[in-house]
Amino acid sequence: MNVRSLADPALESGVPNGRALLDFASAVAGGGDAELERSREALRSAMGDAGVADAAAVASNFERMVRIADSIGIELGDWMETFTEGVRSDLVLDRLRSGPDDSREFESRAVGA
Repeated sequence: MNVRSLADPALESGVPNGRALLDFASAVAGGGDAELERSREALRSAMGDAGVADAAAVASNFERMVRIADSIGIELGDWMETFTEGVRSDLVLDRLRSGPDDSREFESRAVGA
């Protein structure tokens, strides 16, 4: 997998249906309703209903784990910061910050409920 494709949409990920999955993940994480609907339908075209359900489940589980980690104050730790430095740099992840949820209903947005 080309991890740089996560930060640069012009690059191919090397993952089957990678563009549809990335677009869906981006829309679930922060897109508007129209973007989410478009990406969900594109993913459904590429992978079917089961693919949408699987992608929504993965996105929802990831969000749950992040909320748990944030709520109890889990940090990367020195060894993990060192181990992930290259990937975080490639994806410019250090520009992101953890914080409280913006009150959107993440799980229901992902599945279109």
